[in-house]
Amino acid sequence: MILPEELTRSFWAELQAYEEERRMPYITSVEEIGFERGRQEGRQEGRQEGRQEGEQSLVMRQLTRRVGALPEDLQSQVEALPLAQLEELGEALLDFAGLTDLVSWLTQVN
Repeated sequence: MILPEELTRSFWAELQAYEEERRMPYITSVEEIGFERGRQEGRQEGRQEGRQEGEQSLVMRQLTRRVGALPEDLQSQVEALPLAQLEELGEALLDFAGLTDLVSWLTQVN
């Protein structure tokens, strides 16, 4: 038996769709929960990194304005500080008169 061309095309299209559907992996609800947790953790880490980078940038600009350009070793030390210490430095630098104050502050926190 030979089908009309239109029915043949329709049959092959449906067969292809069926085969693709059967190849699609099934994701369990447990896997979906795991994926969602991973997405949430990723967003949280991204926000934390963004806050860290923003605070770092702000403190570096403030230090440059307050005491002048920083030598690379001091810049590296400041960039290595965790967020809480960057925030503390942001307040402390308002009282700095020069690089020696920054060096003293970094020595105290390390």
